[in-house]
Amino acid sequence: MMAVWYEMEELVPIVGRLARKYTSGDSTSISYEKAEQLMGAVLYCIREAGAQRKWAVTDRENLTAETAYLTGAACVEKKTKRALRLYHQILKNFDSYEQHCLNETITKGMPEYFRWYDPIFAPQETLLTLDYPVLEDLKDYTGIDCVERWLSRVKQEQQFLHCFPRADLIWMLEEYDEDYRDGMDNLCEMVLSVCVKQVLAGKSLANRVFGREEENRIRETLEQGGARLLDEKIYPVLRKLVSKAGRDADALWFYLFPAIDSAFVRIQYTARHRGQEADDRVIEIELQREVTYETETTTAGLQRQSAEPGAVDFA
Repeated sequence: MMAVWYEMEELVPIVGRLARKYTSGDSTSISYEKAEQLMGAVLYCIREAGAQRKWAVTDRENLTAETAYLTGAACVEKKTKRALRLYHQILKNFDSYEQHCLNETITKGMPEYFRWYDPIFAPQETLLTLDYPVLEDLKDYTGIDCVERWLSRVKQEQQFLHCFPRADLIWMLEEYDEDYRDGMDNLCEMVLSVCVKQVLAGKSLANRVFGREEENRIRETLEQGGARLLDEKIYPVLRKLVSKAGRDADALWFYLFPAIDSAFVRIQYTARHRGQEADDRVIEIELQREVTYETETTTAGLQRQSAEPGAVDFA
């Protein structure tokens, strides 16, 4: 979002009108804390207006603070309705796959959010902690922007997870972490990690055995192929799997793509260091040093649209 251009004397009258509306016209005398909240609401809406492309090149003189506020307020209202529709779409086929964190956030937290969210007097308030982590960092988003974006990511993740038979998916989640139901990890991240291991081990999901023999095979495969395995084996298999999402497949692939690379680097690091788990900083360094160098992930991987899946069948 763009920065707010306006001086305080242009914003105070808008806050005053909002205060009269808040008190139903009885008074403009409100607490300091409430005045701060209403100023935050005004600034949030103005930033919403600035985020719209049609305002991006508008000169400061041609867009008054009042016009920007009203435009942004209308945008917030539309987003709130759109987010509610999105939530109901998710609910139609929602499956938490027995993970309590995701289930609680969707079935209990989200209804409370839409019950208490105030798009007029406090649009900047996110209200929920959104404990279930999607595969996008949302720390720079607040209010309905954050919630709508979180819901859109959950919808994409559900599309990906629905590409698998449910029994296979539960097996993969348990293979990654037998206590995943009580954890707070991203489901797609866990599934992708197991998928990558399956590809490297040359195994089908139908064969739900993963032991020392498979770990040794992964280590040998990594020693022979290195990061080139992403292009040669992993991307083709997972791209074909994601294609089951239909017309949304490209957007879904783009969303999942970084997590595939991260999963590969974690597995590579663990195999190289005999079981030692890589932390996030190691992942970042390894991705920059190896994956980017050998595969140019931002172009080569994203362009893998129709490669053959090799020896692993995820059907």
